[in-house]
Amino acid sequence: MRRSFAALFKDRLDSFVRKPETTNWRKQSKFNYFTDENLLEVIDLKWERPVAISLDRRSHLAVLSLKVEDPEERVEKQSALVKQLRAIGVEKPCFYIVNELGEINVYLCFDEEFDSVILHPLLKNWLMHCEMELDVQVVAVGEPLELPLQREFVWTTNHCTPLIRRMDIALEPAIAMFLSNLSKGLLSLSAVMAELVEFPIILPPEPEPEPEPEPIEKDEFAGENIVSLARRREERNRRQEIELEAEPEAIVEEEVEEVVEHELIISSEDQAVFEELLDFNLNDIPVYNPVFDPKPVTETAPPTSSTMLPPPGSTSFKQLTIPFFND
Repeated sequence: MRRSFAALFKDRLDSFVRKPETTNWRKQSKFNYFTDENLLEVIDLKWERPVAISLDRRSHLAVLSLKVEDPEERVEKQSALVKQLRAIGVEKPCFYIVNELGEINVYLCFDEEFDSVILHPLLKNWLMHCEMELDVQVVAVGEPLELPLQREFVWTTNHCTPLIRRMDIALEPAIAMFLSNLSKGLLSLSAVMAELVEFPIILPPEPEPEPEPEPIEKDEFAGENIVSLARRREERNRRQEIELEAEPEAIVEEEVEEVVEHELIISSEDQAVFEELLDFNLNDIPVYNPVFDPKPVTETAPPTSSTMLPPPGSTSFKQLTIPFFND
């Protein structure tokens, strides 16, 4: 019986472990091959952490996984899945609670070895027709499949009622009961395939296109030294100025400032004086020369200041000597 159980899981290159109460699986090293002895130790409850393996591409076993947290909703979903399975010829589906998280697995054991590349897409298409693709998933090749008969494994009815817990029975009776249920529900691969191909292929919805990222302006002169960078930028700016000058400019009407000429208004008397000043001739101004001064300057004489003033009513100048006294 142990060999028959181990033969269901032939691909042991990929094995996974996780911490209890978590859903994150950690892949173990491929150099640590998961042997038959390791598998029997796991189902004999000698490993503290839950263990998962991967299904082989060619196998007799296909697994559906139902993951619903709410217990009431879980019962409803399982009952609906039972009806859909019976509609395609699966009269005695085997439902089991496989872990402490309440995850339910359905094991479909076929009389012939199948290629998962052919069967799995048909099962997924069937779930989409049943509108259960969000709650029920087909365990694909390479994904972690939690091994049955571990610590929290439970046999259930078709309505999610617990029957027998793994912790309540020994290893040998547990293996015998599990293999007996699979043999009683053995399926004809050809009959199930004939039912599945009747469902039209539903293409999955295309993902919404992601918005195009805004173009990033790159410096066309990156990587050059400062001198050449400045020179090339100056040439670019000059080209832009030439292009702007070549473009027709809109005619802008310039505002013409109105020049207001202010007229000078003066009286007739002032006008006569103004005209007299305009007739003033600089050549008529005599130049003072102290040599021709008849009065010599003595030391005792008080300082004087000479100036040129014209006599009243005349434009000729006469030298005057004005004494200057210091206080």
